[in-house]
Order: sequence, then C-alpha cells, then structure tokens
Amino acid sequence: MTETIKSLEDLRCEIDEIDVAMHELILRRTRVVTHIAAAKGKSGGANFVPGREARVLRRLLARHDGPFPRPALARIWREMISVYAAMQGPYALVAYADGADQTCWDLARDQFGSHGAMTPLSNSRDVVARVFSGEAALGVLPIPNDDDADCWWRALCVADAPRIVARLPFVPGGNARGGDAGAYAIARVPLDPSGNDRALLVIESEDAIRRAILHDLLDSVGLRPGAIISRHEEIWMHLIEVDGFVGPDHPVLGQLEELPAVSRACAIGGFAVPIAAPLAAS
Repeated sequence: MTETIKSLEDLRCEIDEIDVAMHELILRRTRVVTHIAAAKGKSGGANFVPGREARVLRRLLARHDGPFPRPALARIWREMISVYAAMQGPYALVAYADGADQTCWDLARDQFGSHGAMTPLSNSRDVVARVFSGEAALGVLPIPNDDDADCWWRALCVADAPRIVARLPFVPGGNARGGDAGAYAIARVPLDPSGNDRALLVIESEDAIRRAILHDLLDSVGLRPGAIISRHEEIWMHLIEVDGFVGPDHPVLGQLEELPAVSRACAIGGFAVPIAAPLAAS
C-alpha cells in the first residue's frame, strides 16, 4: 500500500470524525431548541424571528472563507433554521403558484426548507386568506407591480392582518426558475429589526399623487423611498418601500397623516435587506 493511498485513507478518516462532530453539534442545537420551545410555550413567543434569522445568516456569510459556495452554506442553515422553527409550533406554508409561474414555490422551498407541508394556490388573495385565518403560518406571494390584476397587498392594511416579514431570495444563487423575480413572505409574527432593513408603507389619498410628489412627502418626514406602486380602486393607494425599520406604531406614520395630501398611512411589514440587494428604483 503506497503512502499516497495511506494519506487518502487518513483524510477520509478525518472526514468521518468531522461528520460525527457535526452531527453531535446538530443534536446539541436540537436540545437547546427544545428548551427554547418550552420557554416560549409559557410566554407565547413566535416560533420564528425573521430579523434574528437574517442576522444569523449575515454573520455566517461574513466570516465564511474558502471554496465552499456561499449559497450552499446559506441553504444548509436555512434548512436547519426551518426545521427548528417547525419544532416550536405550526409551520404550514402556502405559496402562489399558477401554471408555469412557479417562482414563489421555488423561493419558498429555498427559504423555508424542504421538510414542511406546503400548498400551492393559484390566487394571491387565497394565500393571504390562509395566513389571515391561521390555516398557514407563512405565505409567499409575488412582488407587486403596477399592472397586477390582483392587488393582494391591500388586504394587509387592517390592524389584525398578517405582515410582510421577508423578501426572497435572501441569499442569491438559489433554485428559483423565475430568473430575477422575487417574492414577499407574510406571517403573523412580530417584526424585529435585523440592523439593515426596509419597510413597506401604504399611503392612501383621495386624489392622484405623482411619484415625484410622493418622494417629496416622504423626504419631508425623513424617509428615503425606493419602489412605489400606485393603484386606484375607489381611493388611491400607494405601496412604498423605504429604508429603515418602521413598525406599526412608528411616529412617522402620524407625521405622514398630518400632511394635507395624505388620508391615511400604515405600515404593512418590512424585511431584512437581502444579501447584495440594491435599493429598488422607482
């Protein structure tokens, strides 16, 4: 037996030892999660925390080095995070999927793992309704556009509605078949800042407001706007992405409602800024 073959066998033995060590750490993490689930059972805490999950992935990717692909590392951790979240409470998913448009389904699987029950729905409002009723813990929906026939985000403009909690993909390089298309995830969990966030606001107005004017209105209260979607259905509603974390009780919403052009302003969610994602242009 040559020295080269002996060296190869030694390396394989080292890999076996590493595999055992990794498995032991997974088991250890599982035990910790069961304690977390017990603690949350007493306090009623959510079984997943989007901002914290984003911080975990950013920290891992920031320290990552070597030839192992970053998307693969993120996928491993997302799979584990999703399993551990499911251990702590209901984790059923619904995702928009219609014919050849399977983008939301693919992005949901990349983000929330392959183990959980996920139901495809061909109507965006049905996705919102399932999460609204509690039948599903998470829903994944297309990023809105001006020419959408279904303005699903309007259903989130009430006090007890689910909120947008993530923008997908969080890490580029997944398996989605939709090219550069993205998606939003909605859920009934408290929003928590990740340290680098964007918020989604809806501004209602009786009259049409040009986007340049909307930019000025938002600038006047210290908000930096990005993408703006405007729709008119009885009243004008403007879905606006802004930099920063804006919770449902943030004082800036009251400042906006004091402006003469604005009838109502509400926050319908937000998300941790995806890895290497520029601010969307309006």
